Amino acid sequence: MEEYSLRTAQENDLEFLFDVSTEAMRPVVEQLHSGEIFNRDEELQKYKENFTPEKIQIIQYEGQDVGRLRI
Repeated sequence: MEEYSLRTAQENDLEFLFDVSTEAMRPVVEQLHSGEIFNRDEELQKYKENFTPEKIQIIQYEGQDVGRLRI
């Protein structure tokens, strides 16, 4: 049986959540900003400025973080 669970995000989940968000939105960003170079440090700083972990759930599968749920 598959074991999925949710847990509230914490401050130390920031990098994981940034990576999940970045990968999920990559196709859209590439279409909208074709030819621009992705600056990870700048984008991470923007993400940090708006990071509210209490509004995000981490999706876990068999104890491993695999995604996010933000409503």
